[in-house]
Amino acid sequence: MKLATVVVTALAAASFATGSASAVTVYDNGPSTYDFSAWTLGLGYELSNSFDLAASSKVDGFTYVTWGDGTAPAFVDWYISATPFGSALAGGSSASVTATNISVNNGIGYAIWDGAVSITPTVLGAGTYWLNLGNAFDSNGNFQYWDINNGPSYAWHNQLGDLTGGECEAYFGTPGTCSSSFTISGGPVPEPASWALMVAGFGLVGGALRRRSMTISTTVVA
Repeated sequence: MKLATVVVTALAAASFATGSASAVTVYDNGPSTYDFSAWTLGLGYELSNSFDLAASSKVDGFTYVTWGDGTAPAFVDWYISATPFGSALAGGSSASVTATNISVNNGIGYAIWDGAVSITPTVLGAGTYWLNLGNAFDSNGNFQYWDINNGPSYAWHNQLGDLTGGECEAYFGTPGTCSSSFTISGGPVPEPASWALMVAGFGLVGGALRRRSMTISTTVVA
């Protein structure tokens, strides 16, 4: 096999293995009109929203729609768990938020922001997980609110409990899930066969380079 061919094979395998670096949305809880209401993420209040992964994914971030007084959100406490407010599978501390302003005033008196958080890539298998948020503040120390969009997610409040069991309607007077606006980003996890292809490709490259080095050395000596 020619060296060029081996290199192409190895690079293709490596590209597949690292393809998750180009993150895509692996869960989207749906659009929001930004005008229903929002959950307080401060004063000891926390919210947990479910999300489903159809396949194993390397999760590397999330976005959420946040309400505030006009100053961009700066940080938020977060973690991902297998049950509402369960043990952390990822996260468990405060994270910096990169925010983009959506609206200066949503008609109720709040500025609306699209907050984005990058996390250490974490592999999660197919199944249902929960994104837990709390202590969301702007740079002035004012707490933020997590937009409610009544998406397909299940929602739990750390003091009200399961919001899909009638608590949402009892609290707001309107039927719904009371779940929030958010997305989860990530990428596919390579199958074992793909990892084997990558390893084999690099092995072939190493062998070809060694043979080439020996040929060059022999020529010089001759």
